[in-house]
Amino acid sequence: MDLPVSRRQELRRPPFSAFDFISRSVGWLTCVFLILPFVVVIPISFGAKRYMEFPPTEWTLAWYVEYFTSDDWIGATVFSFQIGFLTALFTTIVGTMATYAMLKSRAPGGQAINLLLLAPLIVPNIALAIADYFVFAYLGMLGTVGAFVAAHSMLSLPFVVVTVTTAMLRIDPDYELAAMSLGASRFKAFLHVMLPQAWPGLLAGFLFSFIMSFDESVISFFISGDQQKTLPRRMFEDIDQNISPVLAAIAVLLTLMSVLLVVVGEGLKSRQQRIESET
Repeated sequence: MDLPVSRRQELRRPPFSAFDFISRSVGWLTCVFLILPFVVVIPISFGAKRYMEFPPTEWTLAWYVEYFTSDDWIGATVFSFQIGFLTALFTTIVGTMATYAMLKSRAPGGQAINLLLLAPLIVPNIALAIADYFVFAYLGMLGTVGAFVAAHSMLSLPFVVVTVTTAMLRIDPDYELAAMSLGASRFKAFLHVMLPQAWPGLLAGFLFSFIMSFDESVISFFISGDQQKTLPRRMFEDIDQNISPVLAAIAVLLTLMSVLLVVVGEGLKSRQQRIESET
């Protein structure tokens, strides 16, 4: 007698062991550890007092209103969006080109170039910040858009390289060879064959780069000018002068923005994978 599919799956499933219990417990505890700060900061952002209080005794939306009606906060936010978008656009283009060149080139030294591109992941941010400060001060670029984009691109480029490399390694190289055998140049084969299949990796790299740039604070603190300041730099100034619940409100908004970007990216990626599987 044939057993139902669900019953056959239960019979094939290994018994629950102590290792399974420990691994799942560690996983859940890790999730709680990561989420707990966000859970704490949400009620703080709604506290009615002029200082941070947990748990709040009174509730208000005044700190969100203060953020959205403040020219200083909104100006810093708009500037951060500008720097984040330009950084993400630049690193996605340069990182994609560098990744493709490393994967296709047979010239010696490719591994060394790859390690050099990933070096910002290893070097401490404070060391990079000091170096950036002296370089841009010598060039007279402190506080300029170019200085921010260049410095943030150095930090974000490794994330683009990693995500694009993973995406391109999943593409069958025979597709590109077939396009070139039919008369397409390498550039056209890359543009019409490789990019349409690798775009989820490019999108992930773009989003990671944007988030890295928008949230970066150490380097931004060193290269900011008197007028042009990113949102994290403006938050550091507020911490130094007056720790108000506005910071908690901004932290909640930044977290929601990051989560939204990740969800949108994953949704577009899943949609593309469904389309590819149907075709």
